[in-house]
Amino acid sequence: MGITDEGVISDLRDELRNTQWTYLHHSLGDYSDGIHVWSVLADPQSAAEALKQADWVTSAGDGNPTYSYSLGSNNSIKDIQYYPLEKVTGYEPLIFKATHHHPMFIEKWEFSQSARLLLGLWFDSNDGNLYTVNESAETEMAVEFCDNFVRIRTYLLEILQGIRGKVLLQQFEVTKPLTQHSVATNLTVMESDNGITIRYFGNDSDTYIKRFQAVRGIFSYKPMPPEQAIELLEGTETIEKNFIVGKDSHNRDIVTSAEVSKLNNNFDVNPGAFHYLYPVFFKRDVLTRYVQASERFALDSGFLKCGSIWSLEFDDGYEDLIMVWLGDLGSRLPSSEYHHWRQHNVAASVEISKNKVLRDIFGQWTFTENIFQSLELAKANLQNAWSDAFSVNFFKPLDDFNKQRLATLTYPTNTSLTGIRNPIEKLALMVIECINTAYLPSLKNDTGSINRLSKFLEDKGVANPNGMVSNLRSLYQFRSKAGAHIVGTEGRELIDRLIANNAVKKNFSDLVITVTRDLEELCQFALAYKLNQE
Repeated sequence: MGITDEGVISDLRDELRNTQWTYLHHSLGDYSDGIHVWSVLADPQSAAEALKQADWVTSAGDGNPTYSYSLGSNNSIKDIQYYPLEKVTGYEPLIFKATHHHPMFIEKWEFSQSARLLLGLWFDSNDGNLYTVNESAETEMAVEFCDNFVRIRTYLLEILQGIRGKVLLQQFEVTKPLTQHSVATNLTVMESDNGITIRYFGNDSDTYIKRFQAVRGIFSYKPMPPEQAIELLEGTETIEKNFIVGKDSHNRDIVTSAEVSKLNNNFDVNPGAFHYLYPVFFKRDVLTRYVQASERFALDSGFLKCGSIWSLEFDDGYEDLIMVWLGDLGSRLPSSEYHHWRQHNVAASVEISKNKVLRDIFGQWTFTENIFQSLELAKANLQNAWSDAFSVNFFKPLDDFNKQRLATLTYPTNTSLTGIRNPIEKLALMVIECINTAYLPSLKNDTGSINRLSKFLEDKGVANPNGMVSNLRSLYQFRSKAGAHIVGTEGRELIDRLIANNAVKKNFSDLVITVTRDLEELCQFALAYKLNQE
């Protein structure tokens, strides 16, 4: 099965650029089994040429649009001179690799000095990253350098693109080893109209250590208008609290202001205006940026919170949408978030959930089942029962970092690999990865916590131990098979099950509920075991 048959390319694009970060460089694995990414800004003509052949238009080096430097004539570090790769024209590299060999080999990535000055970024010598600094002297990481990747905040890159008037090109190469009976295939360049060009190729030469097949291609992103970029950079963009609230008889968007002073209320202060409690709908993907920034945001079913600064309630009772009251958008959502939310704003003809109406309009108390709170309760009950029965904890404590990650555990926000992997990883972290295995029996060639737990249950007399942990095992399989960077056939099948019938929220909810049942059944077993020992 080919690489693209396993959905790697479509998922890769979502990973390399989202509302939070854009990867300028990424490298996983080696040349015959891995994923490698390079990025550059290009003028429109150079971008068009690159897209025609899914490759950089260069004639020197390895074709990566970076800068290198070498030592001067006397091999002293102070005489290092910088030069671009030969004949690389039309490109503006944002990062370059600095290397020298004397007196020792040093290699590191650096960010474009002109781009840094234009964006006003501050260099932190302690961690080597770049930051933005606001008027209150608060900092936010802008460019992050790690061993295998370099990434930049997407909104900063968009501003830079707009001011420069250049297209972002992300060149990627995905390689996988060929099996003994596989055949490497060379195919022609394929073009599409959505900013992606890909080329398939392979190598089965004996001169290579590993035979491999690969996909190489380019993702492209056009710049915003320069005047908009300048406004964003200078902070002079006019903030409009306008949102789509429906469609008219000609199927055109109805747009109105969320300014509270312009809205009507139960006292009829603005007759004829939209009511404060008028539903506004958004694609669920609007929550992705908050899920990816768990160090700043907490996300619960129907509630988004940014520390003690701001919070927003929403109706979470839909498969691929969420709903917020028009007045709450105007009074509770900070102006810095308007642009993001407007990008996901849609007109929708769906009913408001019954509980939302009873609670917010009629002021009645309602019970809303929260599957994540039910899971937390089952986990706490199991921990207590297991400790009483066996004098050991079922779960290990989480460190502060992972506790913070779980603050944004929620349903998948979209059906991309990233959108699915994030909640699966967090659910597995909450239930699987923190299982205490110190006392569980060892198995030959098997260190998996679920198999060892099943063996422990068998030793304690459980007739069907595998059945008791079957849903935990399913979650473990999701985590190990569908969470890999290069998803194999089994992983793709698991993902397809999760997004089946366009009901990813319901399917994920079912997974959480069945995992909760396993924890509850384990708790009942521990209680019964304790009782039998007395």
